[in-house]
Amino acid sequence: MNEKIQAGRPAYPNLVQQLAELKARKPGSWRIAVLERVLADLDFAAYDALQRRFLDDSAIHRERKFLDLPYWLKSKMDIAERFGLHEAPPQRVLDIGGGNGLFAVVLRSLGHEVVITDTAVNPMYEALVALHGLDRERLIVQAMTPVALGRGRFDLVTALMTVFNKRPHQWKEPEWGFFLRDVATNLLRPDGRLLLKLSLKNQEAGFRPWLEGLGAEVAEKQSFVYFADTARLRDGLG
Repeated sequence: MNEKIQAGRPAYPNLVQQLAELKARKPGSWRIAVLERVLADLDFAAYDALQRRFLDDSAIHRERKFLDLPYWLKSKMDIAERFGLHEAPPQRVLDIGGGNGLFAVVLRSLGHEVVITDTAVNPMYEALVALHGLDRERLIVQAMTPVALGRGRFDLVTALMTVFNKRPHQWKEPEWGFFLRDVATNLLRPDGRLLLKLSLKNQEAGFRPWLEGLGAEVAEKQSFVYFADTARLRDGLG
């Protein structure tokens, strides 16, 4: 486990410390309001109980690291800042594979409307999302199959650290092409944006140039694939 990720550390005192340090270093930071809202809204006694419950659950395995609320909250704020969501006007966002829900928590604190989806097979994620009071839909994304959601169109669609593209088989260009075209055509508004976080190391040679040819900005080290212009994406995929 990454030494920064400590699934069992108490959330409340660590967030309080994080907030105090931020106020001292960057008193005008937008992150202060996000942390203050989380500290005000979250039932930390319930979170501690949930944390204790799942830390010893052998069925959770690697997902236990997502119980480290201070670490992942900062990580999601970093993503929001990187892609300008901390200063954007209110957006309608779809977060596919929302996991522990913290990206949606950050976006909601910034005034965005967020719908998150997941497969509803992980009880830890279900419990975390319920604790945060998030709007969640059950959705199974399958290769070469349209995303059937029925929640209208969005300004931004995100899919961060998903597994649907790995199971049962690693997606290649045909599967990704179908998915990207479906999202750009049927889920996004005409000027909408698409953000993925996925590892390119297991992809075939030429996958990154293919994405870039469709208009993606690719930050391979951080695993970000960002389509700021989905009109170009739609045109490229026909």
